Amino acid sequence: MSDTKTDTTEGKRMESDVNLDDILGAEIKLTGADLPPGSYPATLFGFGAPFRMKVTEQFKKEGGPEYKDNFDLRFGVVDKQGNLVEQTYMVGVPDGGEVNRKSNLFKALLALSNGDPKVINEKGEVAKGLKLKSLIGRNCVLNIEKNKKDFPQVASVAQKLAAEGVKYPSLEECKKLLTSSEGVPF
Repeated sequence: MSDTKTDTTEGKRMESDVNLDDILGAEIKLTGADLPPGSYPATLFGFGAPFRMKVTEQFKKEGGPEYKDNFDLRFGVVDKQGNLVEQTYMVGVPDGGEVNRKSNLFKALLALSNGDPKVINEKGEVAKGLKLKSLIGRNCVLNIEKNKKDFPQVASVAQKLAAEGVKYPSLEECKKLLTSSEGVPF
């Protein structure tokens, strides 16, 4: 019996390198976090691989593309019980390096800048020469809300709090959130 997976682009079954016996014999562990709504101190520790999504009618512009490339910003977040968990925030791939002011990516850059003119300059523009990888280890606040399907997601990002006692995860702590199959993104 061969193990197969479905190629969603064509709806055809293709051979897979995943062994069914390995799946059935492996211990099952719960991952992910069900963060209740609220604000959480966060540290950017990596980026997800780019993926293409169909543009929904809500965001579709006349004459605009039918599909859009996106990727996730990966944050380490300390939940209400003090556990370090990963939370992602989907952003669009910069089109030719350009970022729209209304985009999730610009909102994240603004939050991660925390007033640093090397990220967002005095004019409120992306600083010349900024590279996304230079943002690794920066802090912000993730505001979590439940979506229509009652699933927690990042509703917005904000600059880090100056309040005393707020603990942001260290980059070293966040590295533990990576699985052994992932390359270290720093």
